[in-house]
Amino acid sequence: MAAEDRLASELITSLSLITPPYNSSTPFQVGTIFNTTLSKFIRDNVTILGSYSGMIPGSPPVPEVIPLDEVSITGELPPSTTGDFSAWIMDIETKLKTTMMVGSGITSPLGTIPVFPTLNIMITQDMVGSAYMSTVNEYGVVINNSPQFECMRVISKSILDALRVGYVPSYPASLLGTGIFTITSIKII
Repeated sequence: MAAEDRLASELITSLSLITPPYNSSTPFQVGTIFNTTLSKFIRDNVTILGSYSGMIPGSPPVPEVIPLDEVSITGELPPSTTGDFSAWIMDIETKLKTTMMVGSGITSPLGTIPVFPTLNIMITQDMVGSAYMSTVNEYGVVINNSPQFECMRVISKSILDALRVGYVPSYPASLLGTGIFTITSIKII
């Protein structure tokens, strides 16, 4: 199953815990559950791949190289409470940029390093509407998959696509000495 399908399924399952009657706290509940589920998915399924090159201090200094390291991602997105679709997506984007941090692998970052500072989620409400329309006929009868799943799949795919390209290219890191970790890709399993 593709990563966006798994994320969409996890989000739908988590959000199904919210049941009527809906009230003024419902948007906060949705924002909390959505962001908690997204954070867990990223921590459990997204890793940073890259290489490390540094120096161990001494006389003479000794080079150290890790040609391939797989580094974890840490962090938790705070709840989103905005009501408008565009503002909600922008809120998630901002929180992904500021709260998801480089974890550790063989190497460790020197300090707190945001993973996705250049993230840009490319999605519109029309894209979600098109996904919905692809699942129903002109009478509103479902003819293809679940409308909820297809809509959530579009949102999930847009977020994961943004993660694949919006990462920091390199950051200060350490093994025994200190050096630079260069990210080559983001792996989403």
